[in-house]
Amino acid sequence: MTTADPAFSRLAAEFASLASDDRRARGVPLSLHIDLTYRCDLDCEHCYLDRKTDWPELRNDELLDLVDQAADLGVLRLTWSGGEPFARPDFESLVERASQHGLVSRIKTHAGNITAARAAWLASQVVDRVEVSVYSLNARVHDAITRVPGSFEATLQGIAEMRRIGVEVSISWVAMRSSVHEGADLLRYFSALGCRVSIGVGIQPDNGLSQGIEQLDLGDTELVQAYRVIQQQRIMQGDDDGRVVRLDATAAPCGAARSSVYVAPDGAVTPCVMFPMEIGHLREQTLAEIWHQSERRKEIVAWTNADRSDCLSCSAGGNCFYCPGEAFKRTGDFRAAPDVFHQRTRAKMKAFEAEYGHRFEPAFWAGIPEHTEAPPRVRKAHFPILRPGTTGSRRNA
Repeated sequence: MTTADPAFSRLAAEFASLASDDRRARGVPLSLHIDLTYRCDLDCEHCYLDRKTDWPELRNDELLDLVDQAADLGVLRLTWSGGEPFARPDFESLVERASQHGLVSRIKTHAGNITAARAAWLASQVVDRVEVSVYSLNARVHDAITRVPGSFEATLQGIAEMRRIGVEVSISWVAMRSSVHEGADLLRYFSALGCRVSIGVGIQPDNGLSQGIEQLDLGDTELVQAYRVIQQQRIMQGDDDGRVVRLDATAAPCGAARSSVYVAPDGAVTPCVMFPMEIGHLREQTLAEIWHQSERRKEIVAWTNADRSDCLSCSAGGNCFYCPGEAFKRTGDFRAAPDVFHQRTRAKMKAFEAEYGHRFEPAFWAGIPEHTEAPPRVRKAHFPILRPGTTGSRRNA
């Protein structure tokens, strides 16, 4: 049986459901996200990565050992990303090692490097899906964002090769000023092809605050457009029943450091790819030691929705997504909500009104904090490799 067989998806889903319950009970991470490299043959204008060409990287033997450690720890799924993971010539050996352990791999790529032979290889591995970044259905707009002519055509060709052999493909679309107006069309187009579509809203500030890419972020009107597409998708999938919900104080804000963990190319371990607070390093400790012993991780896990006192009183507290990682990057404290969260929440509820034909009372809007900066300004940046004193031998390849 290969991943191209329909039975694989059914069996994988059943296994994952049973196994994830067991791992949650034992406090074991369900997924490990590994960025192999920050190198990429595209140069997307909104990319938040710094030093893409010279960032230190783990050796092949270290990465193979990391896969072994993940299997021993009880991880279910590995997400491979970058940069562009296929920029590493040893990438296939790593996925093959994961498959030997029975670990499910998920791959994030621009797919411009997917040939017929590579698609066949993907189908032979334990890969549940390949997530492909597509920014527009217009080649001119897409290529302007990637800053590489011909990238749109190459990406579509890669998608076609994978779909032809039965590899499941999902599309990752980030709402940009140049393409937010075509979000609904893109959703319908790829959904008709049988592809899942994930929609990203909000530009992440670059890790060193050197490029100022947060200036690319959407304004209020554009945010509402983007959230309307998300609302339409949720309605299409039957995931939304039109209710406004209160924040669940007993739940965690997200799965970072609870059910998932991230490894940067140099071996730094953080709660997730969007949460650049180092909780350990693989050249100093094993993955299991970091997961079970890190005081920083324990600090994150101890913080729940019940501690978000301002959010508990928000009218739309249960409908917004609070990202501790972005809060950390923007304010220096994962517990402190930046203005951009309030801006997005208000836009999301306006989209809710538009899609359901509902109008919230003034008291409802008064219960959501106003945002005072447009675009919200980033006050601090925190990224492990950019801190003073982090250029020592442990970060050398």
